[in-house]
Amino acid sequence: MALSDAALRSMLGKEYEKVQVKTDRDGLSVRISRKGRITFQYRYRWNGQGEPVDIGIRPEAATHSPKGDKWGTADDLKAAEWMFSRVKIITPTAKAPNWPAWANEVRLLRGALDVTHHDICETFKWANADHFWQTNILSPAKLRAKWDTLRAQMSQPGRNRQAVTQQPAQHWNSREAWENEFL
Repeated sequence: MALSDAALRSMLGKEYEKVQVKTDRDGLSVRISRKGRITFQYRYRWNGQGEPVDIGIRPEAATHSPKGDKWGTADDLKAAEWMFSRVKIITPTAKAPNWPAWANEVRLLRGALDVTHHDICETFKWANADHFWQTNILSPAKLRAKWDTLRAQMSQPGRNRQAVTQQPAQHWNSREAWENEFL
């Protein structure tokens, strides 16, 4: 049987009496647990013995947590990285985030609200430019929590005000910084 997206979706989450294995070609197969959990496998031969290797539960995942509970596609990760680049402008001392958690939040936002990566980035960009929201929306989780409020405020006339632009911090050991600030 050739593996297809439709066939796999129909098997996902269904209860089975025993573990099912559905093979494709060139060594690819899926193992479906009794509870309907799908794991992709690759079968190969070594020293005359056939061995399966688990590829993973979500082959579309570009990043995932060690437990596998937080994951995101390559586009989710790209959106999360773009958001962090914007956060670094507002908060230059921000530490690198947990990328699987950020990508997971983007994925959840897309799935729950049926929005695109463009919609997510557009809303984050607006929040990042708004004087009030720029210091409150510093992660995809916060964006997801405040999504409805942000979208409502985005559509209000007069709410598209620009944030106060921050001047780049000068190095404290430079003579110019001391002269400009204190002398």
